[in-house]
Amino acid sequence: MNRALKADFQALGPRTLKNIVPVDVFAIAPADRGAPGVAAPSPVDLRQEIRFCTGPDGVQPAYSMIGQGPPLMKTGNWMTHLEFDLESPIWRHLYQELARGHTLIRYDARGNGLSDRLVEDISFDAFVSDLETMVDAAKLTRFALLGISQGCAVSIAYAVHHPERVSRLVLYGGYAVGRNRRVLTTAEKEEDEAMMTLMRVGWGKENPRSASSLPRSSCPAGPRSRPTGSTSCSG
Repeated sequence: MNRALKADFQALGPRTLKNIVPVDVFAIAPADRGAPGVAAPSPVDLRQEIRFCTGPDGVQPAYSMIGQGPPLMKTGNWMTHLEFDLESPIWRHLYQELARGHTLIRYDARGNGLSDRLVEDISFDAFVSDLETMVDAAKLTRFALLGISQGCAVSIAYAVHHPERVSRLVLYGGYAVGRNRRVLTTAEKEEDEAMMTLMRVGWGKENPRSASSLPRSSCPAGPRSRPTGSTSCSG
């Protein structure tokens, strides 16, 4: 970081995040907007123009840019939507802050959001190729790269192949081994199979159980109200 952040914070104790072991969570107290000498941050314009490009295999990913400043590319991950994410209580504040002082480039990975949904190749190499396509479409030469969850491994692979283009690599919530390759108990395997079945038969249906099970597994400490739009914690 280029500067230190001075802020009061409160320790909230260990919390579970997705399927990761409990982590220590801290809450930063909001600044007193009425205090002398404390200026409220200027609002960020979240209006976006959604564009489409075509990859080597003919798949058309959707991408957009918000904010102004040095480029910051966010690698696509599972279950995003360029439009809905800017309305999401999970993602909106994050993207608003990332776009404050940067040009934030986001895209929906293949099979997600506004990008082509019905694609034959859903593979790691295809995801890396999509990121390469996004960089070229946005005409970036050197930029900071942000990977979240599934996007971490894709970001690392891109940085290995194109080190001259990545100025900074930021990784959050990634994993070295996918869930299917981890050592799981019999109960955990059965739970995974049950979740896959629920997703397969309940996706897109007006079923409260289906609509709440996935967000609760991703955000166990989140509100229990029925989710609307795209409000998953990460991909």
